[in-house]
Amino acid sequence: MKKSILISLCFFPSITNACPIGDILESMELPLEIETSHELRAELAKLTGGTYYRDYLYRLIDELNPFFKTDQMLTAEHTYWAKQLLDSGKLKNFTSALGYVEINKNSMIPEFEGRYLVAKELSKLDPSLLKSGWNTVHEIKLVVTHDNVTTYWEHLKGQPVRGHEAGITWDSIPGAGSPEGLTELVIAFQKNSDGKWGIPTGNHGSKNLVIHEFGHTLDRVVGTYFTGKPYSQNPSFYQAWHNDYQLGKIKEHYFLQPENNYAVALEESFAEGLSKLYGMDNIQSTYDWPYISAYFYDQFKKSIQEQNQGYK
Repeated sequence: MKKSILISLCFFPSITNACPIGDILESMELPLEIETSHELRAELAKLTGGTYYRDYLYRLIDELNPFFKTDQMLTAEHTYWAKQLLDSGKLKNFTSALGYVEINKNSMIPEFEGRYLVAKELSKLDPSLLKSGWNTVHEIKLVVTHDNVTTYWEHLKGQPVRGHEAGITWDSIPGAGSPEGLTELVIAFQKNSDGKWGIPTGNHGSKNLVIHEFGHTLDRVVGTYFTGKPYSQNPSFYQAWHNDYQLGKIKEHYFLQPENNYAVALEESFAEGLSKLYGMDNIQSTYDWPYISAYFYDQFKKSIQEQNQGYK
């Protein structure tokens, strides 16, 4: 039996432990001398992030599979799990996401924790949407701060927020993506009931705050650069939005704001549509707005991949 076929059969639990660990390591082009979980974890980090992102990758791998938290002898099952993880591209996508994230120097958010938590959410996006070559032109940065966006963007203090009720200002908003064409987006951590800083789960109405705000940046900055206007103003996105509206799927006023020929509604629906498709851990949210989800999965991803060709 060919080695490649044998390794593919390791996917099945009844066969996995019979697979030679050396063959699996060889298929990953890793040293055959690897014997322990920590040795394998170190090699995975070296392949996908080098020493700079090593500790971030260690934490991610440990969270994905607690077997790697303690140093112990490898099994074929866990070695093959590592191969699947490497082949999935999840680790490389995570390091790509880390490259976007920095901490407000005047904030109290711990750098490691802030970068890790935000990058983990951002890495849920399709790899084509985290194309690192964009930063050679746009220098897009996701800044983590505390409490609300005005602890970083002080000029927004006391300013009203579009689409919100009268009296609501930026002083209570936990995220913003490239307002006024800026190449920065901001996520403000808040303390949970245990007193720990983290990405807020309330007071923003999004399925995934990080991806929603990054969606605004893709729309306003990258879209304008590539097409001369935000992606949300593209007729194909408008058609998807209108189809979901006709189905009665889009109901919240926030996504139906009529100002400027529904430009605001389209912007917010674009950002939240991206969040619904990629920001959740289950597929159910893609059915909330089926036409918009289909637009992102097919037309938008294809156009992004074509636009990325110039950065290869």
